[in-house]
Amino acid sequence: MEKLRSDQELIYYSLCHLDGILEDARSRVTHFIEIMNHFKDSVNLIKILIGFLQNENATDNKCRDIASHVLAILIESQKKENEAYQKDSTDFLNWLQSGGDINHLKLSHNAFTFALMTILKKNHLARDFANVNGFKFLEDLITGPCIKQNVSQAPQIAYNTIVTMWILSYHEFAHKFFEDDDRELLFKCSKVLDFYSWEKIARILLMLFDNLKLNPLC
Repeated sequence: MEKLRSDQELIYYSLCHLDGILEDARSRVTHFIEIMNHFKDSVNLIKILIGFLQNENATDNKCRDIASHVLAILIESQKKENEAYQKDSTDFLNWLQSGGDINHLKLSHNAFTFALMTILKKNHLARDFANVNGFKFLEDLITGPCIKQNVSQAPQIAYNTIVTMWILSYHEFAHKFFEDDDRELLFKCSKVLDFYSWEKIARILLMLFDNLKLNPLC
């Protein structure tokens, strides 16, 4: 990855291989983490992948989607949250949002929402994301790409987006965005059921409502 940035075909093969290893058995991520935490010959895989994503001239959307998928899983799985990890993971979150809005993302909507719902399980990233700009991404997703019936991945994007809100609903610092009458986030989430009948979407929606049921403003 570091040495072959000019060879797009080899980079694509390498990323698919890495992603395939994880998708075949997600528990294998522990081997990647061991490589990063090895005392003598550690390799910062998170930093390498972030560097790859930031080098936009050497990537296309397909490669970025795969790289972000692997990177999100690594960030979620890393238990050794030292200063370097905090910086690298925050850099990835900032990169995800650097397009400014959902029409200028550097990833597909599916890859973007997968990355969010995966890395926001980390408290420091949830806190960094829970602001006006972060929730604007979610609001625009739930009223746009999530309900585009002519897009085959729309139900999965909807699921990913609602899971992200469910994760954020555990944090009191995020509640003010769910309480906002102008945003009507919970109502907009419920409208997703007008378009899809996936059981897992209904289930995660109920889990979101359950987390906020004691909040009188929600």
